[in-house]
Amino acid sequence: MRNIFSLRSCIVFLFVASGISAYSQSDTIVSEGGFEHFLACLFQEEDFSGEKYADMYDMLVEMHDNPIDINSAATSQLASLPFLSSRQIEDIEAYIYIYGNMKSLGELMMIGSLDYDTRRYLSYFVYAGEGKKEKSDIRLKDIVKYGKGLLLTRTEIPLYQRSGFAYHSTDELLRYPNRVYAGDAIKNNVKYTFSWHDIVKIGFSADKDAGETWFRKEPMWMDFVSAYISLSGIGCLENLIIGNIRASFGQGLIVNDGFGMGKSTVYASMDRSMSGLRSSLGKSGYVTGMGTTLGFGHISVSALISYTDRDATLNESGQITSIVEDGYHRTVSELSKRHNTKEMLSLLHLNWHGNGIDIGSTFLSDNFNREFEKIPCRYGTEGIFTSMMWNAGLDYSLRRTRFSLYGETALCDNLSIATINTFRLRLGHNDWLSLSYREYGAAYRALHGSSLAESDVSNERGLYLSSDYHIRNLEIYIYSDLAYFSAPTGKASLPSYCMDSQITLTYAPRNAVNVFDFRYRLKAKEQDSKSSGGLSYKDTGRARLRWTHIFMSGLELKSQLNGVHCYFPDTGFSKGFAVMEALALKPDNRSLSGSVSLCYFNTDNYDTSISVYESGLQNAYNFITLYGHGMRGSIVLRYQISAKASFLAKFGSTVYFDRESIGSSQQKIDSFHKEDISLQLRIKFQKSSRR
Repeated sequence: MRNIFSLRSCIVFLFVASGISAYSQSDTIVSEGGFEHFLACLFQEEDFSGEKYADMYDMLVEMHDNPIDINSAATSQLASLPFLSSRQIEDIEAYIYIYGNMKSLGELMMIGSLDYDTRRYLSYFVYAGEGKKEKSDIRLKDIVKYGKGLLLTRTEIPLYQRSGFAYHSTDELLRYPNRVYAGDAIKNNVKYTFSWHDIVKIGFSADKDAGETWFRKEPMWMDFVSAYISLSGIGCLENLIIGNIRASFGQGLIVNDGFGMGKSTVYASMDRSMSGLRSSLGKSGYVTGMGTTLGFGHISVSALISYTDRDATLNESGQITSIVEDGYHRTVSELSKRHNTKEMLSLLHLNWHGNGIDIGSTFLSDNFNREFEKIPCRYGTEGIFTSMMWNAGLDYSLRRTRFSLYGETALCDNLSIATINTFRLRLGHNDWLSLSYREYGAAYRALHGSSLAESDVSNERGLYLSSDYHIRNLEIYIYSDLAYFSAPTGKASLPSYCMDSQITLTYAPRNAVNVFDFRYRLKAKEQDSKSSGGLSYKDTGRARLRWTHIFMSGLELKSQLNGVHCYFPDTGFSKGFAVMEALALKPDNRSLSGSVSLCYFNTDNYDTSISVYESGLQNAYNFITLYGHGMRGSIVLRYQISAKASFLAKFGSTVYFDRESIGSSQQKIDSFHKEDISLQLRIKFQKSSRR
C-alpha cells in the first residue's frame, strides 16, 4: 500500500515543517472567494437553475459551513463529497492510517491520486484537526466552551412593487382572492449552526419569502423553520441525526435527496455508490425524523424513519394530484396547500465494503395519509403514485487500478424495474473513459429518486459516453448521451428520442494567473409539432467562452461571452447572446473588499434565455436567468468588522429595452427596470479559528 504515495512520502514531515504551513494559510484566504468560484463553475457546467439546484446549492454551502475534520472523518463522511472517487477516499484513509494525523491540508500533496483541483475542492469542505476523540474526552462543558457557532442573517429588499403587493379593491378580491399576497415584499432568512469536533452538530434556520407573512400560529416565527441535532464518530455510531435529514444511497434510483446527478464532470468522476444520511436546513429535498448509521468494520447499517408535512394540490375529493415543492405560501391558493398532507417514510440500507468491492441493499417504504388521484395513465394502468409505495434495490461497485464497474438495480411495488450500470477505464493518471447504460421502466416510480437521466428516473433508456483527458495544462471533457422514451412524455405524445452532447476545454496554467475555458452543448429533443403533425426535433445549442485573470494585487477580472441558438418548426429559428464583465478587488489585510459586474444580453425569447452567475452574498443562490433585451448590473461590498464578523451589501439593477412592464400576474412590475438591495451579517462564535 505504501507505493500509493511514492518516495516523496518519506520526507513528509520535513516538507510539513519547511513549507506546508504557507499552503494552509493560503487555503484560508482562497476558501472564501474560491468556494464561490467553485460553485459558479459547477453549476454553470450544467446550466443549472430552478428550485432543485438552488436546494443543491444550499446543501453544498451547509457542508462548507460545517467542515469535516479529515483526521477523524468516517468513510461515509468523505463519501458525501461528490467530487471524491472511491480510490481517493481509500488513499486518504490509508495515508492517515500509515502516517498519522495530518498537520495541515498541505499533506494532501503527498497523495498521488489527488490532483490540484481535487485538493483545492477539499480545502472548502475539510480541515486538519485533532483527530478522533476518546469517549472519556467528551464533556458537556467542553462542548459548550469550545464549540464553534455561525450566525448568518440575510435580508432582500426590492425597490419596486409587484402587482401582488399593490392595492386591490374588496370587490376585486372577492372575485379573485389570489391576486394579492398575504405578506410584505421583504425576504428574510436567519440561520445558526453549531459544531464541536465533528461529533456534535446543531442547526436552526427560519425563512420567509417575499409575499409570505412574518408570524403565524405554526410555525411560530417565519413561514419555514428547520432544525436538526446530530452526533457522529462515537464508537460504532457513525452518525445519529434527529430533525431534517437528506438521504442518498446507491446510484439514486430509490433515494437521492442529496447531490443531483447531472451529465457534468461531477457524475463522470464518480466511481462509487452514494451513501449516507446528512442533516439539512434546506427548504426541499428533506424528510423530518430520525436516522442513524452504524459501522462494524466492513459492514455498515443505516436506518431512517420520518413523518413529514408536505404541500400538495388536492382535487374536490381530497385526493393528491401533485406534490408541491416550491415552498411558497403567499396567496390563498398556496396557503391552502400548506402542510395538508402527511408522509411517513422508513428506510433500511445494508452495506459491505472491502478489497475494492462495495455491495449494498436498500429498502424504502413510503406512505401518505391521502390517496393519489386515479387518472388514466400513459402506461396503460391507473395512476403513477399510490398512498402506499415501496422500493427495493441492490447497488454494487468493483474498483481496480485500471478500471471500475458500478451500478444499481431497483424494483418498485408495481414490479417495474430500473437499472443503471457504468464502466470506467483509466487511460492515464487522471484521464478516464466512461460508458453508462440506463434503463428505467415506464411504470417505475421512486418519489425520492434522482440519478443520471434526462428527466425523472422513469420511462427512459439511455447510453452515456464521456471522456476526461489532460494534455499538460489543458483539460478536455466530452460527453454524448442518447435517450429513448418508450412511452409519451410531457411534450411528446408518442415514443421519442433525445440527443445531448457537450465539449468543454479548460486551459489553466499552474500559476493560475490566466484561466480560459470554452464550452459548447448541443441538445436535440423530440416533441409534438403542429406544423409537422407529429414529432419534430427541438435543437438548442449553447456556447460559453470565459477568461479569468488574477492580478497579484488581489484584483480579479472575469470576461464571459454566452451564445445560444434554438430551432423548432413551430416557432422557427431564435438566438441570443450575453456579454459579461466582472471585477473583484480583495486586497490583503484590508477590511473592505468588493466586486462589480455588468452584463448586456439580447435574446429572442425564453427558449434562448441565458443563466449567468454574478457575485453576491455568501451562502446565497446567485444565479440569474436573463431573456429579452437589456442590461444587468450589480455592486457588492464586504466589510470585515472583526476576525469573527463581516457585513455584506449588494445592489442589483436590471433594465429592459424591449418592454414597458416586467413579468405577469401577481409578479408583474409596471416598469421597464427593477432594483433590489440585499444585506447580510455573518458572525462566528468560536474559541479559536478552525485552521
